[in-house]
Amino acid sequence: MSDKFKDLGIPASEITPSVSIAVSGLMEHLEFLNKELRRQGEQLQNLQNLIDTDTSPALPNIKSFEKRLEWAIAISKRHTEPTSVVIFRIENIEEIEERYGFQAGSMAINHAAKTLSDNIRDTDFFARISRDEFGALMFFADIENVQSKASRLCAQVAGEQLRWNNGYIEIHAGFGAHMIKAGYDSETALLAAKNAVFIEKQRKKFDVTNFKA
Repeated sequence: MSDKFKDLGIPASEITPSVSIAVSGLMEHLEFLNKELRRQGEQLQNLQNLIDTDTSPALPNIKSFEKRLEWAIAISKRHTEPTSVVIFRIENIEEIEERYGFQAGSMAINHAAKTLSDNIRDTDFFARISRDEFGALMFFADIENVQSKASRLCAQVAGEQLRWNNGYIEIHAGFGAHMIKAGYDSETALLAAKNAVFIEKQRKKFDVTNFKA
């Protein structure tokens, strides 16, 4: 305690029993306040993590994705390595839920989430951005390689039939990919990728129609 009094600048001659009790109480209170501040800081961090994380499945959510996308856009202004925004969509989620129920829909979403996240590179970023959509930021790869990779991932999602009661659930997955360009903001980049989802879906329909013909 004498060292603490010295640190506080209290001369030894003034250290009476009452002063000692008062200072000890004050220091205990300060220590309590410091612990409380640390606890509140941890709570705030936990809340931020919840804001940035979709809890079912446990993936970063749209807010976290937009933050990382803004960072990627800022980086792209200083470096020339290509970065693409990819959106994966479960195309038949409504059909699954109407036929099998919402629990089956949740299982399909979790299956897609696991398949996609397990096969995304560690250097990329993956998130759930809406009820039936997932987003990925793929770094250091040109758009052709990104599209090829995304197509293979969709095939993996659809390739495994999920057992449900006495039958199986088929998942149809699609994607859209767009490379980040100079002058983009996060809203523009996301909109471009969503448009690419629609264009890719129309292209597949056209290919199927021609094949049947």
